[in-house]
Amino acid sequence: MDWPRIFRGSSLGWFLLIWGTPWSHAAMSLGVAWTGFVAVKICIRQPSKRQLTRPLKWLGLMLLWLTASLAWTENLTWGLRLLGLQWPLWVLLAAWHVSPLGTDDGQTARRWVMGSAMLAMSGALAWGSLQWLQGHPLEGREWSPWMSHIRLSLFAALAMGWNAKVGSGKELGLFGLVWGGFTLATGSLTSVMLVPLTLGWVLFQRSAPGQRPIVLSIGLVGTLVVAMVMGHWLRPVPLPHDGLPSHTAWGNPYVHQPERVLSEGGHRLHVLMCEKEWAEAWRQVSQKSLDEQNASGYSIRPRLLRYLTSKGWPKDGEHIVQLSPIEVQAIEQGATNVRPRSGLSQRLHAFRWEYETWQDGGDPSGHSLFQRLEHWQAGWHAWNESLLWGDGIGDAEASIQRSYLALDTPLSETFRHRAHMQYLTLGMTGGCMALALWLAFALSWSWRFRDHAVAQWSGLLVALSFLFEDTLETQAGVVVVGLAFALGSHAFSTSARHSRRTS
Repeated sequence: MDWPRIFRGSSLGWFLLIWGTPWSHAAMSLGVAWTGFVAVKICIRQPSKRQLTRPLKWLGLMLLWLTASLAWTENLTWGLRLLGLQWPLWVLLAAWHVSPLGTDDGQTARRWVMGSAMLAMSGALAWGSLQWLQGHPLEGREWSPWMSHIRLSLFAALAMGWNAKVGSGKELGLFGLVWGGFTLATGSLTSVMLVPLTLGWVLFQRSAPGQRPIVLSIGLVGTLVVAMVMGHWLRPVPLPHDGLPSHTAWGNPYVHQPERVLSEGGHRLHVLMCEKEWAEAWRQVSQKSLDEQNASGYSIRPRLLRYLTSKGWPKDGEHIVQLSPIEVQAIEQGATNVRPRSGLSQRLHAFRWEYETWQDGGDPSGHSLFQRLEHWQAGWHAWNESLLWGDGIGDAEASIQRSYLALDTPLSETFRHRAHMQYLTLGMTGGCMALALWLAFALSWSWRFRDHAVAQWSGLLVALSFLFEDTLETQAGVVVVGLAFALGSHAFSTSARHSRRTS
């Protein structure tokens, strides 16, 4: 396909969607509008194109039901905003059905998606490296300022999975290296899950039929080994071997809580504590109050506790006065560990902290994984308050906030977010009707394209994303899901459909 032909018909819209999604909301909006416009134009000229497939009918019914829920929702403004985000999903699938990209059985689309994901992740790594060279190291999601690292990881998984058979070994290897670097830099647990899953899918698809049971067995054994290693790693840190002394060098009693497992740097946090000595000792090494907050809003006291623990020191006055000026400054600036971490290492360290906090019955606020348990519990409660019809497309927020209060959640108000599970959110907004219609669409689509690996991979990733995110609550999420279903159906919509009808 030469360059000018790329911009004929709906190709311009698909170009904007595929190449622009990681970078620009405007590109997504223009892409949806252009593909929809071209599809309508074609349907006017060719009446035969107006026939809807069964999956499109089910998806349309679900969106019509959510639109009808405006009749009993209170927050009409938010409801209309969400409908404006979600109806483009139907537009994308219908537009692809009427006017897909190219006539090469999806090869152009697959190359574009892989190139777009590669460019976006490379751009994120270049951006982060530039900031680091300028003395401004980034943390976590800051490496991906244009698109959520969760959405970009999903986009990358789609790209690599779609090219499992048609991509060369060098292309897939290079893509995997860039994605691995992106995962290490951002510390994205989504990527940590998706990278091995995608690699397993690629190996499975590129293996001969007789070798696939072996690949599946290796994948199962590998999963069990990883689970065992994680279980071993998450075991409680042992208590000090030389016992727990009763008093400090300054003569004050220690406080020991050996039943609590929270740790820092391989040492238990809630033993060898004598907080009554902290104020006097801290004044000898710092001009700042222990309860003074830094620029990020954190006070020094909990940072000091964790920092001393990471050194393996007792938390008493004798050891506070031994801190060097550099260490004191680091604590004042928010350091919690004597060994600075970044990227994936920092994220795994944070995961252990969140897990041990949860084991101790602590506050999960701000802990992205374990606070989801509270989100899900509140979402389930909210759904059950209006099981059949839901509270309406605009009232999920009000509904879940009432549930947080009813359940007396330990989450602070700042972290009382939405359900973070699209299935629950559909239940809250549209009740069992909305969820049943979505499942009817998903099952109908899966059955229609059941013989095509590209479609199977798309459906699997969308189903997984719905478990951990409100995917259809953001424009990028809707577009990525739309591309997954649209591009995933390309093989069937051309030669494969013809062969099935004639068989």
